[in-house]
Amino acid sequence: MTRNAELLLVEDEAFIAIETEMALEEGGQAPIHVCADVGTAIAWLEQATPRAALLDFNLGSGATSEPVALALRERGVPLAFLTGYTEATMSLPPSLANAPRFSKPCHAEEVIAWLESL
Repeated sequence: MTRNAELLLVEDEAFIAIETEMALEEGGQAPIHVCADVGTAIAWLEQATPRAALLDFNLGSGATSEPVALALRERGVPLAFLTGYTEATMSLPPSLANAPRFSKPCHAEEVIAWLESL
């Protein structure tokens, strides 16, 4: 599967998704594909492979983005987590522990610098 130029953003809170998408677009990171839940993200990944992904880890109702992260890892897609939790308050599963983590509210410049370093 070929890589699309799109960036994948998985975020369940609409306001945060819109705010993040706008900041990334202003930083030259368009186009961005936004998904609000695991099922939608996995379905999109069956059709496309993004150049990179930013994932909110906790997606409400006890769901996490771990299945999406693991699918991305299988495809060799760089990923980072955007989360309101610190390393002290939430640990990632061991298979994802080395993924970059940006604290929400995140500074777009930091995220964009990471994306540009890929």
